[in-house]
Amino acid sequence: MTCVGSVTHASLRMSDSKTIKEYKGNFEIVSLVGTLSAGGHLHASLSDKDGNVFGGHVMGNLIVYTTAEIMVGECSGASFSREHDTRTGFKELLIEKPTQEG
Repeated sequence: MTCVGSVTHASLRMSDSKTIKEYKGNFEIVSLVGTLSAGGHLHASLSDKDGNVFGGHVMGNLIVYTTAEIMVGECSGASFSREHDTRTGFKELLIEKPTQEG
């Protein structure tokens, strides 16, 4: 649901889906959003010492500096999976509610 804290390293993929940038230094976590089920999909916004904000798709190597306070929510009664989407070429998130019998 939300996250605040700081990191010393981040690997982020840019919106062109190809470029991966490595950031090293002290950065504040301005936002961290996404899903943890069905393989996980997170995006982060970070700020540097001058307040400049940058972000992208988290590829790993998000190394916590002082703290990362993470609030996680649960969607009970829903099923999460990923299916290949021929339009985008990616495995996209599919959320299904259980069917009610009777």
